[in-house]
This record gives sequence, structure tokens and C-alpha cells, in this order.
Amino acid sequence: MQVMARTCDSGWNDWGAHYAATAPARMAPTGTAVSRARAVVAPLNPEVFAGAVLAGLAAGESGAGPGVAAERVGADGSLTVLEVPDSPHGRAAFALKRHFAGDEAAFRSAHARFRALMHLFAGGALGPWTRARDGGRTALHPAVIDVASRMRLSDNGRFAPRKFLDAVARAARESYPDLAGWDGD
Repeated sequence: MQVMARTCDSGWNDWGAHYAATAPARMAPTGTAVSRARAVVAPLNPEVFAGAVLAGLAAGESGAGPGVAAERVGADGSLTVLEVPDSPHGRAAFALKRHFAGDEAAFRSAHARFRALMHLFAGGALGPWTRARDGGRTALHPAVIDVASRMRLSDNGRFAPRKFLDAVARAARESYPDLAGWDGD
């Protein structure tokens, strides 16, 4: 896992395949649960979000360890054990939680944005904004991270693909003219 020349380098391809295969089990159904959660999906600093994405991808790719468990003791003394299956998404979620230790709002925002970004990647929407690297790695244009860190999520907890890609093209032109050619032109 590397950050090279303002791009986000990672093994997106393997991760995206897993994400696409398990999407129905992870995504919350459209409705009040996601709509309520969207209220806490505040914009993030792009550099902070880039670090969170790298932490989440590194953990997701690691393949290390069994499921993660968390315990809660209720007011009545009852014990609830929460076990997360050992999957790239589960490992990424816990890495994001550690990355934003003590800042629940930032964690929720980063996690929702990370899931929405992975959904776009797994669906192939980010193709023009990625470049193949040596060793099966994929570099992601920094404008993608900029937009993903700030764009509002739709009611289903995802980025609207057309709006997202239009915003990425604008951000690439305005903020990264030295990286011209990433937009498929």
C-alpha cells in the first residue's frame, strides 16, 4: 500500500471484486435507517479521508485474523458480544474506527463515504480515474478522494454516479491540471 505522487495506490481490483460479490449483505436497505445516518455524514478534510481510505484498504487486503468481537455490558449487567465476520469490509470498518478513535462523527462519515466509494469502484464507474501500476496495484486520481470526502450521499447511502463523476472531472481540471489525461481524453 503506497501513496505515490498525490495518488492513492492500492490493490483496488481484488478488493473491488469482493465488495461487489458481498454488496447485498452489507448495504442497508433504502429507508429510514440510511436516511437518519446520512445526517451524520459530514464532509471530511480530503487529506484526512485519503489516510482513512488507505488504512481501510490496507486492513481489507490484509486477510489476517479471525472475526473481530466487541463486548457491551448493558445497564442491567447483561453482556452482548458482537462478532464481525472476517471479511475485507469488516477489517476495513474496524481500521476506520481505529483511525478515528474518539471521533464518532468522523468515523461514521468516513465509513459511509468509504462504502459509497467502494460501490462506485466495484461497479466500474471509476475506471477512467484509475491507472494500473506494477504488482497488480491501482492508482486512484486524487480528485476522486477530494470529491468523495465532501460530496453529499444520496438517500441510499451512495454517491449518485453521474454527479460524482462530473464533480471529479471538474475537480481534476481545477485542482490537478498537472495530471491531465486521467479523464479518458
